[in-house]
Amino acid sequence: MTPKEYLSQAFSIDRKINLDIEKARAMRASLYGRAVSYESDGSQHVSGDNHIENAMLKVVEYEEKINAEIDELVNKRLEIEKAIKSVDDEVLQEILTRRYLQFQKWERIAVEMHLDLRWVYRLHGRALEQLTIIDH
Repeated sequence: MTPKEYLSQAFSIDRKINLDIEKARAMRASLYGRAVSYESDGSQHVSGDNHIENAMLKVVEYEEKINAEIDELVNKRLEIEKAIKSVDDEVLQEILTRRYLQFQKWERIAVEMHLDLRWVYRLHGRALEQLTIIDH
């Protein structure tokens, strides 16, 4: 795994979580469209299969999966942050942090750090060369 691929893991996990959150919202929203009938003829009817309850359980399970992914993201971010701190230069650390932990675009990094875009690219290359990947 290249240093760039290693650092990009947090972004990939974050994108997956955001997609799963959207799926969970859609699943939950679909539940609200289901109607419950409260009409009764006085007899008791016991259903062996409660569709709404089963659907809610599936949504809850999906949300638990998302929580596990969030835990994974937090751990990966801490791991990447430790690797970024292995670079000696604070400017290089800032570029890596902005790019791989804050997910900023190159142009924004250049503007906020008051640097030329091409210079940011060069500094990024230097930072990648200095990076020590921590294996877990």
